[in-house]
Amino acid sequence: MATTSVHIGSYESIPSSASPGLVFLKELLPSWDALGKPSKPVREFFNNETVFVTNSNDPTPVGQVLQGLIKRVDRLAKLHREVSVAYDIGKEDGSRTVIFEAINTRVLKNDPSNTEVKGKEVTILELKPVDGKLVALEARTTLENHALNVHQRKIGGGANGA
Repeated sequence: MATTSVHIGSYESIPSSASPGLVFLKELLPSWDALGKPSKPVREFFNNETVFVTNSNDPTPVGQVLQGLIKRVDRLAKLHREVSVAYDIGKEDGSRTVIFEAINTRVLKNDPSNTEVKGKEVTILELKPVDGKLVALEARTTLENHALNVHQRKIGGGANGA
């Protein structure tokens, strides 16, 4: 039988006793948003089969996404997701679907005003148990990029895909 858990509030406030998918999210996001070396390597949350789909673009393989995460440190001074609500749907086979809504905040390095540019984000993570731990096999994100694109043009720089 499927089970569902809901967390309202920041991912930092997810208790350690929460459902497995919510705990996965709490551990993932600090690594995923890190602009330096994270305390837990982001690679540990994915496997070689993982694909990422952003704003209905073609799927991007995990290796390409991980390289982009490394390179974004050159473009971004800040990146943070302020989660407002997260859902964890557990299935009988041990797989899980985690859905979260957030405000994605970025500050571009080449912005002398250090303006925080915000956009709404909804991400769906498809998780599977592999070797005793959950890994994301797919991450689908819808991200409102209009404000970021306008701001990039205003300051004359870019953070495409950051």
